[in-house]
Amino acid sequence: MHKKIVWAVLLAILPLSSGCTAYARREMMVAMDLHPLALERELGKELTEAQRKNVQEFDKEVMKEFKEADDPAAKARTEAIVARLLPFVHKKQLHPTVRILQSEQVNAFVAGGEYVYVFSQLLKEVENDDELAGILAHELGHVDAGHQSRSALPQLLGQVGALAIGAFSKNKDAGNMAAVGAVMMITAYSREHEREADILGTIDAYHAGYDPEGLIRFFKRSMKKDEEQKQKLESKLQEAKYEMESACGSTTIPEGSGDDRCRAAAQKYKKAKEEYDTFTLLRMPMFSTHPVDDERIRVVTTVTEYLRGQRAIDDVAEAPTVKKVLTVLNRFDNRKGAVVFLEEGRKYYAQQDWLAAEEQFKRALEVFPEYAEALTALADVHVQWGRYMQAEQEYQDAIKMDLGIWAAYAGLGKLYVQQERYKEAAPLLKQAVRGNDAGTFTTLGKCYLGLGNRSAAKQAFQKAIALDPGHAEAVDALSRL
Repeated sequence: MHKKIVWAVLLAILPLSSGCTAYARREMMVAMDLHPLALERELGKELTEAQRKNVQEFDKEVMKEFKEADDPAAKARTEAIVARLLPFVHKKQLHPTVRILQSEQVNAFVAGGEYVYVFSQLLKEVENDDELAGILAHELGHVDAGHQSRSALPQLLGQVGALAIGAFSKNKDAGNMAAVGAVMMITAYSREHEREADILGTIDAYHAGYDPEGLIRFFKRSMKKDEEQKQKLESKLQEAKYEMESACGSTTIPEGSGDDRCRAAAQKYKKAKEEYDTFTLLRMPMFSTHPVDDERIRVVTTVTEYLRGQRAIDDVAEAPTVKKVLTVLNRFDNRKGAVVFLEEGRKYYAQQDWLAAEEQFKRALEVFPEYAEALTALADVHVQWGRYMQAEQEYQDAIKMDLGIWAAYAGLGKLYVQQERYKEAAPLLKQAVRGNDAGTFTTLGKCYLGLGNRSAAKQAFQKAIALDPGHAEAVDALSRL
């Protein structure tokens, strides 16, 4: 794997979370699970066209680095399993292209839900479709959970680290040591993502009719092979150490010193030590981008027992991530029911039937009490009725529920502008404009005028017009500057 594939990842991932440094910090907080609705917001979310284009560019770079295997049977088998899993993935619009890549790596990965890449060696390692389905469902779980969009830095480093360590070298265990630093920086995030993907994948595989324990069997074999490989590398290192001590008298001589036999033994020892150190370091829990296999087995076992009715959701104290994800999925199902009332309320709002709209928004909140979008919509109604204190509190509560609810930032910012509370409005509106709404940019322009910053106001009005050339309020405001 050459450096250009890493740059391809950078290009594919960065636009998924574009924005200023403050926004990146907020997204990092989400990735660190400081916000409990991070996963929930991502379920059901689709890629934008810009994101899809970047993923397609990434695919081009992947295909420059790997040769697609000429194995119609393997591709058909993989496509059939993916097709069987897709109806149970929360992102319903997925129609990924499956690619079988020639490689000795035992791995698979996805790109934005548009492509599923499976290395040929993985297909040789799995013993049945249950095992392969568990692995593929895990990869689709990353897409479902939004791990390629929930944060800029963790996703960027996680993908680059995985590619660098897993594929930079043709020797599967002598990875690029420079990537270890990146792994150390993001393990706290990526291990949590791996757990979420294991949980979602186990659920999807189960509902698709596969045995979730297939993934457990694959993990156990992987653990056994890892142990065998570790013993092999230990033996190789001890042999090289003995040879160097015999030829050089020590393993700590200056590089390049000694006779030809000593230098050859020293080079052999150095290579064996690098291979062993890399292998052991990347499998330490603090550095691994994947949870250790024992932990993953516990997680998958817990979810399987829950699905089979052998364990209640409250009986997962030893696996808090499982409880969190299962709770999120239950809440997600509740939110789907609340969406019906929200959309009905928006129709009444558009007709300026505030009473009917309020009733529908309240019903949505009865079904799903922490539905930030419904609470924001309810606040909008109360602004229309002049209940400003009530609306202010509702906007604030909606933001606490969901840090990414730009409509709540916009509504509260607009309310503050109306009340000439410009200093309070400005930071809210600066967040809200990330929703790329012409009306919000217009309100921001008015806020800047209230603060006496005509230059910034002009830029805001121009941005509003760029988004919507027919936005009369922005056109009129700009003409009067």
